[in-house]
Amino acid sequence: MKKTLLFLALSCVSIAASATEANGLGYSHVELDYIYNDSPLRDYKGPGFSGSFELGNGFFATGSYSRQKINHFGGHNDLSEWSLGGGYAMALSENLDWVSQAAYVEQDANLSLGQFQIAGTPDRIGEDVSGFRLSSGVRGRIAPKLIGHAYLGYQDLGNIRNQLGSFKFDGDVFADLGLEYHFTDRWAATTRVNLSEGVSEYTAGVRLSF
Repeated sequence: MKKTLLFLALSCVSIAASATEANGLGYSHVELDYIYNDSPLRDYKGPGFSGSFELGNGFFATGSYSRQKINHFGGHNDLSEWSLGGGYAMALSENLDWVSQAAYVEQDANLSLGQFQIAGTPDRIGEDVSGFRLSSGVRGRIAPKLIGHAYLGYQDLGNIRNQLGSFKFDGDVFADLGLEYHFTDRWAATTRVNLSEGVSEYTAGVRLSF
């Protein structure tokens, strides 16, 4: 009985891995993006870069970097973020994968207090947070040249640290929805929206797959 269960488990893993490699969805690419981040206090916008590399058997590594700016009350506010992580894609059918990802995330902000500056405090505050991001969901082929994904995730960046002290940064549940339109086997236009409590992030970019 144990040998039968082991054989069935290994067969399922083998079939899933083979299907992931055969469905042509692909997880090796580099992407250049323009990001617009709509938050309650300020709206950031700027460039971003991301990439993914297949390691084999459904596993892949991920990385990203973005730097966004805003002119706010006479000063410049900057927000930069980088992440490094990995994921696993398991085929559900020839056109659909279940994808799970995890990443370490670090954000650094340089904030101008402007008219909100208090006497005896600096006119600019450097803030940084770090933590993790998890997501899971589906990615699949909607049409011959169109691929979409829908992920649900959770992000916790720990405490905000700056010159004024340390403040708890609450974790957030988010939804990550995106589309890729492939002009060729290698080039695609992408669009994406990331929705969490009080914050919406919109991304448009160009992707090179390899």
